[in-house]
Amino acid sequence: MNKLNPVRLIVSFGLIIGGIALLWTVLYEHAAKIEPVTAVPRSVTQAERGMIGDFASEGLVNINTASQTELEALPKIGEEKAAAIIDYRQANGEFRTVEDIKRVKGIGDAIFEAIKTYICV
Repeated sequence: MNKLNPVRLIVSFGLIIGGIALLWTVLYEHAAKIEPVTAVPRSVTQAERGMIGDFASEGLVNINTASQTELEALPKIGEEKAAAIIDYRQANGEFRTVEDIKRVKGIGDAIFEAIKTYICV
């Protein structure tokens, strides 16, 4: 029988530890490069932001106070839909949530998806 050679044993152990350390380093560095998942943008109410006044500086259009021109600046909202929003607002009062805009004739899920990140109440 062969005796265990202490040098060979130490070298083998060192190679195993070195391999583990190398693998750990590669995996750790790769994990550090993974981008974190960001939240899907959604419309935000003034109460949630803790703000008073309009969001003009942040580019959000308050659908309860916006003018015809401001509404027309939204994607997929032209002259007719902007007028319909204002008419609905005047007839029914303020929108309570941004989703309420879907109650306006001509504004369905597709248009809402296009404008929801640009509007607030």
